[in-house]
Amino acid sequence: MDPAPEGLYLRAVIKPLYRFIRDQGYEVQDGKYVRRERDHEDIIGYDDVNQLFWYPEGIARIMLTDKTRLIDLAPAQRFMKFDQVDWNRAFFKTYIEKRTFLQLLVHFNRIWVIHISVFWFYTAWNSPSIYAPSGSSGVASTAMRLSASALGGAVATIIMIAATLAEFMFIPTTWNNTSHLTRRLFFFIVILGIVVAPTFYIIINNKSKSSIPAIVGAVQLGIAVLVTILFGVVPSGRMFGDRVAGKARKYLASQTFTASYPSMPRSARFASVMLWFLILSCKLVESYFFLTLSFKPSIKAMTGMIIQGCRDQLFGNALCQHQANFALAIMFVMDLVLFFLDTFLWYVIWNTVFSICRSFALGMSMWTSWKLLFTRLPKRIYGKLLATEQITVKYKPKILVSQIWNAIIISMYREHLLSIDHVKKLLYQQVTSESGQRALRAPLFFTSQDDRGLKGDFFPTHSEAER
Repeated sequence: MDPAPEGLYLRAVIKPLYRFIRDQGYEVQDGKYVRRERDHEDIIGYDDVNQLFWYPEGIARIMLTDKTRLIDLAPAQRFMKFDQVDWNRAFFKTYIEKRTFLQLLVHFNRIWVIHISVFWFYTAWNSPSIYAPSGSSGVASTAMRLSASALGGAVATIIMIAATLAEFMFIPTTWNNTSHLTRRLFFFIVILGIVVAPTFYIIINNKSKSSIPAIVGAVQLGIAVLVTILFGVVPSGRMFGDRVAGKARKYLASQTFTASYPSMPRSARFASVMLWFLILSCKLVESYFFLTLSFKPSIKAMTGMIIQGCRDQLFGNALCQHQANFALAIMFVMDLVLFFLDTFLWYVIWNTVFSICRSFALGMSMWTSWKLLFTRLPKRIYGKLLATEQITVKYKPKILVSQIWNAIIISMYREHLLSIDHVKKLLYQQVTSESGQRALRAPLFFTSQDDRGLKGDFFPTHSEAER
């Protein structure tokens, strides 16, 4: 067998792929490459190119200039035909990066489910005057209250359906991800029917003296709560066909690349679960007593209220007499906004508590000043990284610390985070003392922390290195 010519891989594989990606973002004008005025959603980018090779359906799209599929050739002949591949016909958009507020619905659907659905549970139970039958003096039966509250599960399902429909906008229908979305959408519609159907039964039999409507309402509420917990805890991508833990071969690429997450230690995972458990439990209790119950008398008083004796020159009394309804609607929206803000409040509180506990567990005090922290940094580097039983005491601690610190600074310079002038101020440097001996001088960054007279510009202002 004759050896392959030198540079064949670069010429036949790398160069065509590079040119394809380059031409997607740049065009030639006056002999120079200029950035195309093209939005991200119209550019076949690196991720789209990479994802073509994840699935057999994608590899089957690779064709030669004579319209022969690459997979139809013998395996031993495929590599030598790579320089004849028509990459412009092979690649396509696998994800459409649209700039739209629907991204908030798709990627944060669990946030909406947790807040809007629970808000519905709380408010529907405490506002029977809104859905009470006429002539009942604003009093609804137990079955009706249970069923009205259970529609919070329907709200959660509608949010998931809307998120799934919005996701179709970002994934081309020719791609095999849409089968997963279609299956998910079908199950959501079925769940919506299961949650909503008992309400019609209870409305029809609301005047019945039997206890069956109340039992049906209680079961409906239980199902709605379970559905809301499921949609609020489990990511939508892991429902009805787990793309992360599924054993099917078609999920192998996702598990290897985009869904390949490092596993958390048990202690860290327990801390994460406890953090969110405390945040949500405190938020749900506090929101019920201080938002929902305080809102209950206003709902009861303003429901059905009609303003009399008012007349507008343009609209007459068509708007004025319903002013209470408009005000009540605005109050509902404001209450929902405060419901969201409660979560942020408890997140700040418990995150602060956990951060302080974590700092003490790591041996750091939250009240240690940054100046003192930087002054002690060389000692901490030696104590945390170098002072082990395995280390051989061959060099002085200062020399060992300088090697680690200089390596960090040089790596930041290579990443273009620091200029050469800043690097000189941050490195340990060898100097000659007055006695003619070589000595290691610490950077001013450490020594200037305790001396107010030494103030140096060590990092570019507002840069990533300074942060």
